[in-house]
Amino acid sequence: MSLKSIVQKTLPTPIRERLRPIYRRLFQKSFVPDLAIGEFAGFQIAYRTHSHDKLLIDVCLVGENFLSQLPEYRLEADHTIIDVGAHIGAFAVATASRLTSGRLFAVEACLETFNLLRINVALNGLKNVVPVHVALSDRDGECTLYYDTDGWGHSVVANFAGRGETVPALALSSFLDANGISSCHLMKLNCEGAEFPILLGAAPEVLRRFGVILTMYHADLYPNSSLEALVAHFRDSGFHVDVRNRETGVNRGWLVATN
Repeated sequence: MSLKSIVQKTLPTPIRERLRPIYRRLFQKSFVPDLAIGEFAGFQIAYRTHSHDKLLIDVCLVGENFLSQLPEYRLEADHTIIDVGAHIGAFAVATASRLTSGRLFAVEACLETFNLLRINVALNGLKNVVPVHVALSDRDGECTLYYDTDGWGHSVVANFAGRGETVPALALSSFLDANGISSCHLMKLNCEGAEFPILLGAAPEVLRRFGVILTMYHADLYPNSSLEALVAHFRDSGFHVDVRNRETGVNRGWLVATN
């Protein structure tokens, strides 16, 4: 078990928050990722062994965690899907393999992780996955992606340790137009607080181009707004909203908006 896992399981949230900066500094000095390729649920996946990549593979690919807990959405072979915060592509690979005539846009802001995403798409011969290196936001331009530890949890809205990279940014409407997406059956967002500017910055007519939007919300990382504001924005745009899978001790969980 990793130090991070031990801390998360044994210490109360206030103490974890005070220790987090110290842990990050130590980890940044010691973390050296090693690349491996393994077979998971019949797919070839490249991942970093000294990171949480394997955990994400187990959750997103082996267990099909997201779609199995999303009764509002039923995958069809010709669907268009957008995966925001696609990481190394475990969910994208598993899902796109069932889209015989559809497309999946895998959006990842971190360049190192994006390159692993591209490798995994190629390893599995998926021609219907479109990897996109961009950070979705409420405006076009550039932004800073701030690093968290061990290859995941990076955020454009929370400066964890003062280190990061500059990445291109697009508003949701610009992303849809740039990729010729007039309608999308499912969008999944897991982007460490950036879901708030992305979605709150999208006009109702933009949101209504989606059938189902699954948002892993991280309200603790974005103090400029709230879960209530996001729920109200969806309802004002004509969506049915359900909030579930709330995490104990932090303001996080799932928001499912159905058009």
